Amino acid sequence: MQETNEFYLEHKDKTFQYPSLPEGLNQMDGVGVCKWYIDQMLENKVGWINLDLSSVNDPGYQHLPWDFPGRIECDKILNQFKGKDTFLNLTDHYTVASESAPKTKSFWHKCVPSEKYNFIKYNFVKPGDTCGPLIDKEFNGEDAFDLIDDGVPIHIAMVRPGKDCKLVVENFGIVPMVEGSVFLLNPRLKYAYVNTSETTTAVTLIGSGRLGVQFQRFCDLIARSLHKQLRIQHDNRV
Repeated sequence: MQETNEFYLEHKDKTFQYPSLPEGLNQMDGVGVCKWYIDQMLENKVGWINLDLSSVNDPGYQHLPWDFPGRIECDKILNQFKGKDTFLNLTDHYTVASESAPKTKSFWHKCVPSEKYNFIKYNFVKPGDTCGPLIDKEFNGEDAFDLIDDGVPIHIAMVRPGKDCKLVVENFGIVPMVEGSVFLLNPRLKYAYVNTSETTTAVTLIGSGRLGVQFQRFCDLIARSLHKQLRIQHDNRV
């Protein structure tokens, strides 16, 4: 825990803003925008991106953290496995634990643009506890397309004790994660969770996705999410 607290104190006050698209890059060019943004990550110029999964799903999309069956499964896994990290998928094979979370399994299969997974897991940070610093999966490639084949790290905040649980990323500060948030983190940077709540366990679903046939859909997700975040960032400046 001391290592995590030192990491948190070292990086928590650092700041991050989304970079504007370079001149000539069309915001509607999903592949172009995605490649450019992932390259920014691999050059350690950006720490994360807030993903809007609704932008690449049909109008009936139900966001898992706000869907009652999904929250019931979250509580069930927490109690069944005593608050220990629990894998639903490992090396693209669903585990026995996934049988207790069919809604969650379906969400990752249908609503997250990834064909296969290195893993999907529940991460539990108990009151007063920490997690990290760590990297979900070591990435040794060189460019955006290497990462797409290797695995993109996606974090979904299922349960949050208000502002008492913080996610901090190396060199970029505190991620503005609230209950329901979905973030793609920089795969080359360490992160840590710090839960200062006295009563509530913070629950995060973490997946490492290999895109495959979902490549174009994932690229559209990055492009649309970045466009949304740049608008929010601009409005907050006005």
